[in-house]
Amino acid sequence: MTASATQTTIRPKSDHDEEQLLQLFWNRAQLKKDFAKLKLERDRLMDRIRQQEGATLRAQQQLEQLEGLLVDPQQAANAAVFYQLRGIWQHCRKKLTRFARDLSARQTDREHQREISRFQQLRQAENSVIEQQIARLAKISAKQEAELRACGEERQKLNSFWHFFRRRKLNARFASLRESYEATVCQIEQLQAKKRELAKQPQPTFDGLSLEGKRLINLAIIALAQQLLLHFYKQDVAVMAREASVRSVSEIEYGGLNKCRELNGIIDKRLKKLDSVEDLAGKVHQRAEFLRRDAKYRRDTDTVPEAGSFAHTQIDPGSAGTDRHGYIQLNVLAEEYWDIYTVLLT
Repeated sequence: MTASATQTTIRPKSDHDEEQLLQLFWNRAQLKKDFAKLKLERDRLMDRIRQQEGATLRAQQQLEQLEGLLVDPQQAANAAVFYQLRGIWQHCRKKLTRFARDLSARQTDREHQREISRFQQLRQAENSVIEQQIARLAKISAKQEAELRACGEERQKLNSFWHFFRRRKLNARFASLRESYEATVCQIEQLQAKKRELAKQPQPTFDGLSLEGKRLINLAIIALAQQLLLHFYKQDVAVMAREASVRSVSEIEYGGLNKCRELNGIIDKRLKKLDSVEDLAGKVHQRAEFLRRDAKYRRDTDTVPEAGSFAHTQIDPGSAGTDRHGYIQLNVLAEEYWDIYTVLLT
């Protein structure tokens, strides 16, 4: 056998083989990406499972703790007062949240309508200017058209050869008049096109509440928080509710069975009486106007006033005027009553 016969013939790679190899490479890269995404998703789900397990464990511990408290009548009575006070806190917080949501919706609609009205007024004013310009140019074009017609008629009469020089002069004047007339007509068409474009302009999109709007809403929220504080101030219900919101049931002692029953009755009475408060909206509005005079802001862009602006809570801002004697020394902002900072607009 010859040397050439013993050698293995090497077949060159075809375009199809290279394409398959490239496709395998991209498939492998895509699989690696998908695997990395699945791994991240798995880690995220595992974190959520661990968090949920922790929350479930804490809830189980709290349940066991509560069951232990309910075994003893005295501790059970204290627990009942504790959770009743927490209910007051949550009720007031929800009331503030609903109030803020309703005020925001009304203020948003008011500002949006005001913006649309302003846009329409500006468009109407611009449209009026365009119409005045069109009317002025229409008079000019009518005059030019009449002059152009008269010049043309006069030129047609000068058809003899001895009218050559007069006809040449009229031709120049006719050309000048036609140029002016066409320019005027062009201006009118441009103004009409501008008027059509103006009519097609869409109404402006609303970008959100203004700084002043947010400040007004926040003052109203603070006013309602103060009104709620005053309502639950008697027998220290508000103070005890705040304490219950930051401490655990095992850390607070309200007294004996009779004292707990008495507190149950007071809390229930104050909560039921809240729904029958006469003209609560009017009182909140009056208080918000009073607070507006004292509100101070750290920066010009801030929407929430400084807590120090309202060091006291005025009992009756309507009759007190600028007098500072009828007040209680509780600050709903500084002491974060009803979790107010979670409700205020920023």
